Amino acid sequence: MFSLFRIDDRLVHGQTMIKLLPNYPCDGIIIINDEIAENAQMKSIYQSVLPGNVKLHVFKFENAVKKLNEAKISKKRYYLINKGVMDYEKLLKLGFKVTEPITVSCCNKKEGSVAVNNGFYLLPEEIDAYNRLDEQGYQFEIMTMMSKWPVSWKSFKNKK
Repeated sequence: MFSLFRIDDRLVHGQTMIKLLPNYPCDGIIIINDEIAENAQMKSIYQSVLPGNVKLHVFKFENAVKKLNEAKISKKRYYLINKGVMDYEKLLKLGFKVTEPITVSCCNKKEGSVAVNNGFYLLPEEIDAYNRLDEQGYQFEIMTMMSKWPVSWKSFKNKK
């Protein structure tokens, strides 16, 4: 079963674990990322941030749907954390739809991105992906560094 779906361009880091684990207990964290799946050093770094009782699982997109469906029916609790919204859109195209809200962390400024809110920068193609997934019924709870409460994607979308 999943206890949390998340977008965080840093994926796994200490501050997130300190804040998330007490509120959303889990037995494992799943990352779907082709590059990290092939990089033992990066997997080791991410695992080192996690408490000993939380296992890291990293899969390529080609194996993702099978592994996510297994996690969905498991008695163990998992987080699914991806770097960006386009990863969730890719999973949807592969056949895995998320029906629960997805929490979204800060999105750091990058070349070509626009400030959607303080500490929340998106590329035009990411904005388009949020809008497409919103039309598919996806819910996003965006929590930037400056936020006291999560804000829905719809509230950002409606400001445009």
